[in-house]
Amino acid sequence: MIRQNENMPKVSIIVPVFKAEKYLNRCIDSILAQTFTDWELLLIDDGSPDRSGDICDEYAKRDNRIKVFHKENGGVSSARNLGLDNIGGDFVTFVDSDDWLLENTLTLCSSYFDKYEIVRFSMVYIESLGGDNNRKLVLPFSKSKNAIMQRILERNSLLGVWGGVYKADLFNNPSIRFNSNLVMAEDWLVLSLLVNRCQSIIDLSDVCYCYNISNESSCSNNPSFNKVEQCFVAQKYIAKQIDNTDMYNKSMNSAKILLFKAAINALLREKKLVSTIRTIRRLKREYVYPSFFSICNYRLSLIEKIALIVGRII
Repeated sequence: MIRQNENMPKVSIIVPVFKAEKYLNRCIDSILAQTFTDWELLLIDDGSPDRSGDICDEYAKRDNRIKVFHKENGGVSSARNLGLDNIGGDFVTFVDSDDWLLENTLTLCSSYFDKYEIVRFSMVYIESLGGDNNRKLVLPFSKSKNAIMQRILERNSLLGVWGGVYKADLFNNPSIRFNSNLVMAEDWLVLSLLVNRCQSIIDLSDVCYCYNISNESSCSNNPSFNKVEQCFVAQKYIAKQIDNTDMYNKSMNSAKILLFKAAINALLREKKLVSTIRTIRRLKREYVYPSFFSICNYRLSLIEKIALIVGRII
């Protein structure tokens, strides 16, 4: 972080960029259109083979609030970390290069900066550009750190770091960085650590972020087993670093039930029974399998409960 004096911007916006030429203009234009103007934009060109890097440079020539960093391809986590090492704002937020912000996003969030270290907002899934069938993920309004943390640990909330604005000082802890070894759940890991560390947080029901799932490269609703296992790895990191309370442990166990269910479903889709059994046994060795009691009392269908119980027995 390079914050040095009062002339630095209030908000730093980090946008990792890779193969984004089709969507990048709309993303940057949404930031330029913000009614709150005291910001800097860090565009991190992660070795894009298309025109993304040139587009970034063109915008930087037009607005001195925009800074461009070109680097070899290393993934979204390394790009975000480079951005974090160069921010100048009191607060920081993230936008993915194929998504965009509504124009009043930073104005809304800035009205809470005096009282809260983290301001989170709601989002809309853009399923088809120009369509009217887009779904919203609306956060329940809350100022309770424990309630918000529970929902995040349970994976029952918005889990992307792009869903909020964060006090930059929270990132002074060197352990709060994006893990380049994770290609899934890296946001969940960082978000959990940020909320655990903060003293004040607010969840808003206002929709501010447009998440583009019409992009063909977006994640599937049926993740592969490898992606599910990345969530297990992230959860293991989270468990080591957050406060050890009964409340948080219960939430982590709830997430584990969902992850084992997703893992079993992903393995069964491969229709390889022997390898499925072997993999479940390996998961049980590496991660604590949910108890019979927790499975039976969790809100699952009867078929899902039977599948998880069978997974515990084999």
